[in-house]
Amino acid sequence: MSELTAVVLSAGSAVIATLLTLFLTPRLQHYFWKRQRREELRLATIKEINRLTSEFITNHIADPAFPPSQEFFQALQATSADLRALFSSRAWRAFKEMEIMIAPNLGGGGDRIPADFIAARDRALRVLYQEVGLLRGLSPRRVPPQRQVAPSAPPPPARVEAEVKQDQGSEERPREGG
Repeated sequence: MSELTAVVLSAGSAVIATLLTLFLTPRLQHYFWKRQRREELRLATIKEINRLTSEFITNHIADPAFPPSQEFFQALQATSADLRALFSSRAWRAFKEMEIMIAPNLGGGGDRIPADFIAARDRALRVLYQEVGLLRGLSPRRVPPQRQVAPSAPPPPARVEAEVKQDQGSEERPREGG
């Protein structure tokens, strides 16, 4: 009787394992595919934001009264909608702090400089990359409080200008050992 029990248990285990595999495998594959696809869309959104902001600031530096084209604003609105759907409200706020400067004279009536826009763009990109998990390996929930973007005013222009000059200075120096 124990041999028969062992055979029945073995056959039953095999049937149950097969059914579980048939039932769970497609669902697990779909789950991981959705996550991968979402991250691809998020990265594409970040890339488009970076492209649009680079286009804007390059044109603004050449002509501070530069009015962005209708096509530019259409692309910006489409990207903005993607960002709103794919990212958190924290990322949305960081993006909006930068987006309000996309206008002639950086939307500030002449009291903003390109470094203000670049700093706001960098803050927004930092938050977006943190949410995707590519910046310093931090997930958005583990970001230290001092690194989070607050919905307050941008940093003082003097500090931003110093950071930009420091960044420009480090780009001009050749790297040692390479």
